[in-house]
Amino acid sequence: MRGSHFLVERPRRARQSIRRGWQTTGSRTERARLATTLGYFHVLSAVNRVATVEPPIKAMGLTLHFGSYDQFVHTFDEVFAKGSYAITLPNPRPTIVDCGANLGLSVLYFKHRFPDATIVAFEPEEANYALLNKNIIANALTDVTCHRIALGGEDGSAVFHTEPSKTGSVMGTVGAPSARPHLTATQTVPVKRLSSYLETPVDLLKLDIEGSEGAVLSDLAKSGKLGFVNRMIVEYHHHLGVDQLSLAETLTLIEGAGFDFQIATPDHSIAVEQAYFEDVLIYAYRETSQA
Repeated sequence: MRGSHFLVERPRRARQSIRRGWQTTGSRTERARLATTLGYFHVLSAVNRVATVEPPIKAMGLTLHFGSYDQFVHTFDEVFAKGSYAITLPNPRPTIVDCGANLGLSVLYFKHRFPDATIVAFEPEEANYALLNKNIIANALTDVTCHRIALGGEDGSAVFHTEPSKTGSVMGTVGAPSARPHLTATQTVPVKRLSSYLETPVDLLKLDIEGSEGAVLSDLAKSGKLGFVNRMIVEYHHHLGVDQLSLAETLTLIEGAGFDFQIATPDHSIAVEQAYFEDVLIYAYRETSQA
């Protein structure tokens, strides 16, 4: 335990963290409630009570199943508080394709923002897929379809690397990345091309697939299916240490498909060491789709 000052600071930092996540749709009361919830999660970690926190827990009107508590808090912070996916869609009944759904917090968030959305979710890791389905059932979500597959440039199978001691990890990858040597647990997963699932317009494509985003985008472009997509949120994993398109190649592909884009690196300033791994968020949109 780091002292009472730390316990005061965590909720304060949590309030400061409520940036975009609830600002576009949540009331002032909801944002305060979210800050309190996030602060509570951090305090539980601070006083070493992680072992006593058993899922599910209830927060923000949600029933939340998870595995690793620290991974859950990290993802909750990114999705709900910092608002990594806080965008506006002009269609009140959007079709959302969620690639890399993990334990389902992104699905819960999209359903909060767009209650009438139809969501197709992909998650390859076995334990995460089970948690994803638990969270969908526990929160009575409708119009959500889940597939336990990895996505890539061609159909087949692959070795999926993940953390051996953390259920609900967000760091699993197809292939062994040099930037993540701790991913020593493996499982074989089926791999499919996303293009085989896209037959109708997609209002939002979310890609957070730990290094495979370039292969998926390349296949969508070659198949012509990228033309079905109106907007994208792509998390590019820079210096991950796997065979992938470079950031420049990824942005060129996106721009060549008729998208404009905004980019952000949410976790780091520019003053970092060379070849440092970082997540780069790319928000891609067609100019005619801006609202």
